[in-house]
Amino acid sequence: MNLYPLLHRHLVDHYPLSYQEGDHDCLLFVLQWIDRVSCTDFHYRYHRQYTTKFQGLAKFAPAGVPPLFFETLPQHLWSRITCPDLGSPSADAALPVGSIGFTARNGTPVIWDGGAGITLIPGTPGRMHIHPSALLPEFLSPPQGS
Repeated sequence: MNLYPLLHRHLVDHYPLSYQEGDHDCLLFVLQWIDRVSCTDFHYRYHRQYTTKFQGLAKFAPAGVPPLFFETLPQHLWSRITCPDLGSPSADAALPVGSIGFTARNGTPVIWDGGAGITLIPGTPGRMHIHPSALLPEFLSPPQGS
């Protein structure tokens, strides 16, 4: 299924909101995307449960953000895929829009839009596009038939 319209709606819904840890941050932005695609309420486990990045990491992701996703998302819904040559046209086309990825530098979760990872920017409204070369090759692919 084409997730572009759903991703566009998700981005529009989040655009006017200012970044705030524990309320509207990169983790919750991606978790809300997962909920939208999977018809779950996964993000409520984390919403307003922390007020700083370090508090959130200590409480929910002591081993890092990618393991939080890889270990807690229902495996029957989201499948783990590896895309080592990300940034090449064939790899970019093979990775489903709406997949969840992570930055190589600090594991920030992103949503794949077909050419870049999208995440939120601390301290501002809006979003940031992350170049494929800055992403880890491990992704979580959206449920089939979404």
